[in-house]
Amino acid sequence: MELQSFKAPFITPEEAWNEADRVRSISWPSGKVPIDIEEILGHFILHKDIYKSINHASIKEWIEFVQFMPEDQYAYIEQHAYEFAGRLLVPTDRLKQELYQAYRKAKEAGFMDWEKSGDAAREYIASSICRVFGVSSAVIEKRIIREQHKLE
Repeated sequence: MELQSFKAPFITPEEAWNEADRVRSISWPSGKVPIDIEEILGHFILHKDIYKSINHASIKEWIEFVQFMPEDQYAYIEQHAYEFAGRLLVPTDRLKQELYQAYRKAKEAGFMDWEKSGDAAREYIASSICRVFGVSSAVIEKRIIREQHKLE
């Protein structure tokens, strides 16, 4: 494959999320969190056509392919995988449950003025629930922002 002509497929965040939900329901039917990501890998699911079209005889050839891929195309496939992994590891229904419980506990502790606290409220909530899913607080924060979950 000629790297200069490589084009990543167009995948919307919603398509990545839907695929993550579908794969999780098949590959992780218990719904238990945290999810063992070693058993489910996003690039191989979202980009299987790319991997099928590339024949590498060695790890060195694979590394060269990734290193010399056009930067914008590499960024696209990484974003696809990020959207997929975020949704796969942090199922929406469970995220909503955990957000509600964390919000309730914070409110009981006196953390009331969400609007004036700016990023602090989101950071507090994200750090309080990230361990449930086995992810960083940044993953939870990005999901809250990206999917516009309300902290109330």
